[in-house]
Amino acid sequence: MIGKNIILGVTGSIAAYKALDLVVSLRTLGANVQVVMTEAATRFVSVLSFSALSGQQAICNMWEENGLSHITIAQKADIILIAPASASTIARLACGDASDILSAITLAATCPKVVCAAMNDNMYVNTATQANVKTLKSYGFKIVEPAYGRLASGKIGRGRLADASDIIAAVQVAIDEQKDLLGQAIVITAGGTREAIDAVRFISNRSSGKMGFALAQAAWQRGAKVTLISTATPPLELHDKVDITMVDSALEMQKAVQQACLQASAIIMAAAVADYKPVYQEEQKIKKTSEHMTLQLIRTEDIISQVSGCCIKVGFAAETADLLKQAKDKLKNKNLDMIVANDVSGGRVFGSDNTQFVIIKKDGSSHFYEDMSKTEAATVIIEEVAKLLNKEDK
Repeated sequence: MIGKNIILGVTGSIAAYKALDLVVSLRTLGANVQVVMTEAATRFVSVLSFSALSGQQAICNMWEENGLSHITIAQKADIILIAPASASTIARLACGDASDILSAITLAATCPKVVCAAMNDNMYVNTATQANVKTLKSYGFKIVEPAYGRLASGKIGRGRLADASDIIAAVQVAIDEQKDLLGQAIVITAGGTREAIDAVRFISNRSSGKMGFALAQAAWQRGAKVTLISTATPPLELHDKVDITMVDSALEMQKAVQQACLQASAIIMAAAVADYKPVYQEEQKIKKTSEHMTLQLIRTEDIISQVSGCCIKVGFAAETADLLKQAKDKLKNKNLDMIVANDVSGGRVFGSDNTQFVIIKKDGSSHFYEDMSKTEAATVIIEEVAKLLNKEDK
């Protein structure tokens, strides 16, 4: 669950306090947890408690969303988990009633949804509740049935919130079902290459490698076997099953890419590879003996153009002017299936946690994406790569 954005919906049930443990468990597994509470839920557990444990302000009011609309919140979610889910919330979702913040977000989201019922046993077996549960199942909701045991009323019956381990397992299953890249091998490059001048100096650029690392994480989360070839020290934590090869120069990256692509389904060249390198690299440090020094440069090989075979090829274009024209030219000249183009003028994008970009495909289609985090951008890009791979398989 590393990096997964999980919305935890908490409703008006005596079991609401158990959701505090769920927040801790999900965060321990690496998830980002945004708690969304119904007004009734706030009568059982305080907003402050959930905000403190989740590290994010819990949302509980339709009109006070901390500057975020319910649509924006829904779009960022990888999973919506409602635990506990009361009879009224289940009924509201079944009939499409978006009168509170939790139901509005849930109805606006397209991600998997897991609903964990908790209520009095008579309420749960009631014909109306069972009909609503059946309706949610038909809509694609994953339903975690309540457990059998002592209820708040003192009665023994089926209505308790399921054990945390069962709920976590259901969330994991929902995540695993999204792994549509199982069996695909994807090569991703990251960072800016370093072209040596002498023993201590080099030519490089402002690339931090953040985009490439985010892409590697996103591809792995969807089940791909990922090889990351990077010049950058890891700017974020990756799962240990992502194979990382550290390189320095454009030539070293070229050799690593050629080897990795022998069995690859796709390559994503997110690295900022130097266009030129010094003709000569001095073994010792060049001493400062004159006012001027002439540095002779030679063009480096274009790595992605050298990749042979039938794998999907995705390039990046960092431009400061004529973004669309430059990107379309690179798409054609390098025989790419897709290109991601950034406007990096004014110091934007490089080194930042956010980005804005346009995706252009070989068929001529294009889509511009407004300012978003590089983690979110990686999800969008890998989604488009998955579409290309699935199209190839057919």
